[in-house]
Amino acid sequence: MMLDASNAGSVHSYNGDLGLAAGSAEAIRTRFADRPWLIEMLIDEELNSVFLRYEDGAKGKKRQLRRWGALTLAVAGIGLIGAGVELALRSLDVNGRAVDHLGGISSSLSFLATVAAIWLIWVRKTRKQWLENRFAAERLRQWHFQTLLDGPLCALAMRDVAAFKAERRLRFTRFVGGELSQLSGTMQTWLSDPQRDEEMLHAGIGKSTGGPDPELWEAYRWLRLEHQQRHWGAKLSRDETLAGAEALMRGAGHTCLQLAVFVMVVQVVLYAISLAMPAVSALESGSIVASAVSLLLVVLSVVFRAMDEGLGFSREAEHYAKMSLVYIGILGRTHGAVDAQAQAEIMQSVEQWAMTELKDFLFIHAHAKFLL
Repeated sequence: MMLDASNAGSVHSYNGDLGLAAGSAEAIRTRFADRPWLIEMLIDEELNSVFLRYEDGAKGKKRQLRRWGALTLAVAGIGLIGAGVELALRSLDVNGRAVDHLGGISSSLSFLATVAAIWLIWVRKTRKQWLENRFAAERLRQWHFQTLLDGPLCALAMRDVAAFKAERRLRFTRFVGGELSQLSGTMQTWLSDPQRDEEMLHAGIGKSTGGPDPELWEAYRWLRLEHQQRHWGAKLSRDETLAGAEALMRGAGHTCLQLAVFVMVVQVVLYAISLAMPAVSALESGSIVASAVSLLLVVLSVVFRAMDEGLGFSREAEHYAKMSLVYIGILGRTHGAVDAQAQAEIMQSVEQWAMTELKDFLFIHAHAKFLL
């Protein structure tokens, strides 16, 4: 998707902020054609090559987890429903080869679901690799934009592009060889120690006594703030589908459970009346039917509940809504940020929020049982 340099807020392209989406690098070069030093700061080809390695790794591991999660949910759900139907039919004294086959199929599916669930436990390594690759990719994105807050480094870029590129390459090599060389340890230490947040910020942040150059502020606002706001808008659009699925599953689960309780009450009433009126055989038959129906409804309720809890839709939806509101608020602050110091404070706030968002993302998906 092309980034429109004249109307950047109207579209969203994933990774366009790094110049990696189709047309995004061209849009950056066009918008800042008269400021070659700024283009060099905004498009870091060395960083982008490393970023793509982790980005592709994260996407690949996520696809594996999605396939296994969908398979496990489907097999377990069908198996439980089949078992519920079989029990309901047998409680009505409905027998025969068809019911026997249904029981065999349900047992086989339950066995396969158990195997799939065990496999999912085994592939925790795949989930760990997915999250580590995503962590690395987002840390690279953060490192890139945090260089725009480094006063001395920005001043060097404006003065001498070649010297800037050499200094940035030196710092980047240290970053990759340090933090990214031990991904698992770095990520776990950061997640367990809130005091590490400040250490994860770029070393040069806050060294400048003034604020960002006006041209730098323009670029940062466009590629970081507006891009992130579009990003969360796109996520919320997708979230409408997730919210619909969540509402459907949760509503269906509650409805099945309420109906099951109601049918159980009917069963008890019919059974009590049948004891008082034994001559009316229909009452006892009705009680048996009600028992079968309530059993099936309870099974359905369990299936929907398991899907809702396992996918963690509500946690993800809350995360998207939270970050969307955060960036709407920050963008609102930029209209009153007329002096450089206020702009610098907003930029630092954005980078701190970027780390908070990443931490929330890792916690949410580390505890979700399945992934769609």
